[in-house]
Amino acid sequence: MFEAERIPGYYGDKESAGRRRCKCLLSPDTVPDVPDPDLPAVDRDLPTPLAEQVTRIIREGIESGQLTGRLANEDTLCRILQVSRGTLREGMTPLVREGLVTRWPRRGTWVNRPS
Repeated sequence: MFEAERIPGYYGDKESAGRRRCKCLLSPDTVPDVPDPDLPAVDRDLPTPLAEQVTRIIREGIESGQLTGRLANEDTLCRILQVSRGTLREGMTPLVREGLVTRWPRRGTWVNRPS
């Protein structure tokens, strides 16, 4: 999954010359673009917190089979759901804890296959 790559002077100083940096073989360039999901926006008139509404909307999309594989990036989901990144992340955290999705830093969020 990971391979080490030798980069002389990677950090720009002589002390770091020759250090190894790991890079994931699954680079963003190899992952195809994800189409925008057709999700409803949150309802700001409801007394339910926005993060809970995000959790419910994403969970329903996963359970219905509408969301599979790699999810759209945070900026796209924020635009579709009409929430901030902080609210989106807060709403995604319960889904990560439940094992419905997995976050990979700088790679995206993926829907887990049902077990």
